[in-house]
Amino acid sequence: MTIEAPPAAFFSLWHGLVEVRTPQYARVSWSHMQAIAKAVAERNGMPLAQMVARGGARGRSLALQEAAWEIRNQTGASYPRIGALLKRDHSTIIHHCRVHEARLAEVVS
Repeated sequence: MTIEAPPAAFFSLWHGLVEVRTPQYARVSWSHMQAIAKAVAERNGMPLAQMVARGGARGRSLALQEAAWEIRNQTGASYPRIGALLKRDHSTIIHHCRVHEARLAEVVS
């Protein structure tokens, strides 16, 4: 008896046939994430460099929250990778996504 495995799988003595999946973030290009961030910045009336700059201006933080949420939902990129693009820590990106999600739920209801 022969076992024919699909190309993206291997046979393990302990687990049997194991499927190997390419992580979602591996398919996300940096330029695609940057284009999303730039579009959000322009929609909020500022250049990307100004949106990413340090400082606590309310408009800038709302734009950052929207950008982090859009990148995460459109690409499935990891929080650390989004943080590297937006020059923030991954935990800040998690917070941005949650806050924007709550704001969207508030608007819908």
